[in-house]
Amino acid sequence: MIVFATLMVVRLILFQYYNPFKIQPSIDAADYFLMMVTGMLILGAGNVINDIIDVDIDRLNKPRKALIPRRVSIRLAWVVYFSLNILALIFSVYLILKYQVGWYIFMPFCAILLLYVYSRWLKKKFFIGNLVIALLCGVLGLVGFWVEMDNIHTIKELSDKDYTMILYSAGSIFIFSFLLVLARELIKDCEDMVGDRSAGATTIPIKLGLVRSDRLIMFLWVLYGVVFLALSIARYKLYESTPMMIAIIIYLIIYVLSIRWIMVRFADKNLYSRLSTLVKIFLILGLIFILIK
Repeated sequence: MIVFATLMVVRLILFQYYNPFKIQPSIDAADYFLMMVTGMLILGAGNVINDIIDVDIDRLNKPRKALIPRRVSIRLAWVVYFSLNILALIFSVYLILKYQVGWYIFMPFCAILLLYVYSRWLKKKFFIGNLVIALLCGVLGLVGFWVEMDNIHTIKELSDKDYTMILYSAGSIFIFSFLLVLARELIKDCEDMVGDRSAGATTIPIKLGLVRSDRLIMFLWVLYGVVFLALSIARYKLYESTPMMIAIIIYLIIYVLSIRWIMVRFADKNLYSRLSTLVKIFLILGLIFILIK
């Protein structure tokens, strides 16, 4: 759902700059929705293959929540995995033929392959698996800008200020997604430490311990706040919008309170699951903030 929300926000951002110049989007609404569904199918398949490969680990980490093989057989899970990927590729081929963009086929193929490699090998490696997923989620948010590059170049010719804001929005979405997903991946590794260790994984919590991992989580959380503030100031200088300033203040207040909450709750055994939810909330709030002009 995060990818769906991100691509929807990208669409709304671009419409803010298209409407004054009566520019029509390069890809119509129905096909853009299909593109979002394609992304969700690929990520869904990635979750399935991850659960298939980690079936023994999940028995230790989340015995009550694990679907495979408790409720879904491994054979059926493989059928679902291939079905989701095939459907995503069919949708991709349709979009390629309609819009004559042959290069587009590399994107779903690379994403499918990368998610398989991640689940099979990279996930259990020190840091590299976290980095790959964070980069993938950051790049996925840029696809909505990529398919509209011709119109974005048109905006550049009509208004340097609006073009700069589009670049700001694209950069912000990438950075916000990258930092928050990186933090979330580290949180998940801390939560799954017992099962990962039994499988011989060398994740950050296993190699560095939970105390250092907690400090790294806090560092990423603080870094996100610093980056958010810097980008917000740069954006405000362009428009000097009162609603934007109010949104910045509200967001930062919530952010500071969240840091305080984290510091108080570090001893809580349910901390990591709550932190994971908090990351999703801040990512959604960050996307909403970028929409405010």
